[in-house]
Parts: sequence; structure tokens; C-alpha cells
Amino acid sequence: MRKIKKYKIEIITYLLFIIFVLFSIYKMWYCRPYYGKGKKYENDLTYEKCGEYIKLNETEKIELANKYEHKIELSDKYCDFVLSYSPPDSAYSIYNSFLISSYLQYIIPFFVPLIILFPVVYVISKEFRSKNIKNSLVREDYKKYIINLFKRAYSTVWVFPLIIVILFLISAYLSNWNFAVSGSVANHFIDKVFLTLTTNKILFHISYIVIILLNVGMYINLSLIVLSKNKNLIISYIESYLLVYVFWAFIYIGIGNLLTKNFNIHSAHANLLAIFEWDSITNINIFLILNIICYLFTFVIAILSYRNKEKLIMMCEK
Repeated sequence: MRKIKKYKIEIITYLLFIIFVLFSIYKMWYCRPYYGKGKKYENDLTYEKCGEYIKLNETEKIELANKYEHKIELSDKYCDFVLSYSPPDSAYSIYNSFLISSYLQYIIPFFVPLIILFPVVYVISKEFRSKNIKNSLVREDYKKYIINLFKRAYSTVWVFPLIIVILFLISAYLSNWNFAVSGSVANHFIDKVFLTLTTNKILFHISYIVIILLNVGMYINLSLIVLSKNKNLIISYIESYLLVYVFWAFIYIGIGNLLTKNFNIHSAHANLLAIFEWDSITNINIFLILNIICYLFTFVIAILSYRNKEKLIMMCEK
């Protein structure tokens, strides 16, 4: 029971993530996307039977059309349209459609930092408000204390990337484990990136998770920077969230314009809000390198924020 009380905030955070996953599963299961240039289909039967239809001789085509006449339309012209413009859903298209569907494309990028920041701010601010820092430093040196502090802050860094993996596996299951690029969503990262990665999908999958992991780390680093100056739970939580916004804007406007003007690289590669759907991202290497640099920059600043032992002690004892 004591352990539950000790880790209640972490438990609440995990429960929020579980609710998010369950909602995601519900939406992905009941709102599966079906793409075409004109018509959207209620199920995969049309595409499946059209695939069979075009391989048959004329007599067999008539028999199959009669068999399904009350369910679907089967004709040479119609099946050519279906097979040309409505490829079966791939794992990537189902996953991507969840991210960009309706209001979720606006909620996910802004909602995720709120959940990630809360346990970090709560645990570290509670540590500082307890005023036990002097007692702790009697038992261990300051450097070790800060290392342990960072470890506690990073204790939930793996949770959201794990959720992303689960959502993708669900997408793969719903697509009958179809990873074909042809079943992707037009005009989004799937088609564009895979034009150069059709022979190296492993690189894409690893890069995608690593970039999300780096961004979760960035949120934690930014909250640690704020907490080095303020131990108030509510204020530091709000300031941490606002700092994430400021950092996003700085990277997109400042670095994005720099990339466009000097290197002719689309400013979208500096859009840290695009870490989930990769809209307009055409070069994985540039996007990955930029995210690594941003993470290292915030990590170094976070470490430097705790270099002054006396200032931290004074802040904690106010």
C-alpha cells in the first residue's frame, strides 16, 4: 500500500495512457479508413472480390457477379476503377488515418506533452518542496544527487513510445499485416518517405520511434530547466508547458527559415509538431539529425541549470 501511495502519480499517468490507448483502439477499430478517388467502401469485400473477378473467364465472371449482386457491384469497368484507385488499407494508412482524423490531429501533439510533463513536474517539485535536499546531500555527493534526480525525471520516458508501438501493431492487425506502400495515404509522409525507403523500412521504423523518444526527452529536459528555478507545482507545470510551445516556435520559425533560405530544405523538417504524421517531411536523415541536436541542446541546458549547488539549495528552502 505504501508503494502505491509513493508512486500514485506515476500510476495515474499510466492509467491516462491506458485510457488513451483504449480510445485509440476503439477509434481505429470502428473508423477504419477506406481511400479512393471517388467512392469509399464499407468493407474490404469489394476490393477482394474485384481481385478475383478480373482473373476469371467470362462465364465465371457472370457467376461471381450473380452471387454477390445484392452486396457489391462486379463489372470490368467498375473493378478496374476499384483496383486502380482503392488499394487495400496498409498498416501505415490505418495508423496515419487515426493520427490525422478529425480533431485528433490537433489534440495529440498538444495533449501528449501535458501527460508527459505532469509526473515529472509533480515528482521533482515534491522533492524540492520537501526541503530534504540538505539531508540527502549528507548521504551522497551533489553530482550523484543530480544524476538520481534526472533518473527519476526520466523514469516514464519509455511509456509513450511503447504506446505508439502498440497502436502500430493494432494497425497492422487491422490491415491483416499488410505493409505494402501502395496501401498508404496519399499526400502524407507514408508515400513521400517510402519513395526512398522501400528497401529499408527498418530504418524508417527505428527513426520514427527514436524521434518520438527524443521529443519526450526534450519535454522532460525543458521541465527540469523550469524546476531548477521554481518548485511550485502549478506554476512550474504551466511554465514547462508554455516553454515547450516557445521551443517549438523557435525551432520552426528560426531554424526552419534558416534551412529554407540557406540550404533549400523545406521548413517542415524543423516542425517538431510533425513527429507523429511527418507531413511534408521528405528526408529522414535531416529530420532525425535536427531532433537529435534539439534534444542534446535541451539536455545540456538542463544539466547546466543544476550546476550551482548553493542556488538550488536556496531555492528549495524558500
